Amino acid sequence: VVVPKRDSNSEDVILKGPPDAVKHAQRRILDICGMSEDNSSQVRGKAQALFDEADKLFKAAKAENSKQEKDRLYKLAHAKKAEAHEANKEAAKQIFKAKNSGYGNDQMDLHGLQVCIV
Repeated sequence: VVVPKRDSNSEDVILKGPPDAVKHAQRRILDICGMSEDNSSQVRGKAQALFDEADKLFKAAKAENSKQEKDRLYKLAHAKKAEAHEANKEAAKQIFKAKNSGYGNDQMDLHGLQVCIV
């Protein structure tokens, strides 16, 4: 990485190296500056929308008087919740792949992910 001297008017930063390392450095610099084309909120948004739908169905089921309708709504709510969990897993995979292409096997970027230690 070549950066201009402090007293220079230049704003050019030069990245040299293998293409995958340069691409990763570009993405990382944009990420640090808050200018990345990160779509983690977009892919997480789908999962969140499904969780919200499940929550509405659970609330509707709780408020329902008819046992048959209550059972139907609870069944739909559980199905929607399962769909939301799958969408969340898929989002995590996409985010991990986007954040870590370019890293070696000895590094991981976990930004945008929820880490669960078992």
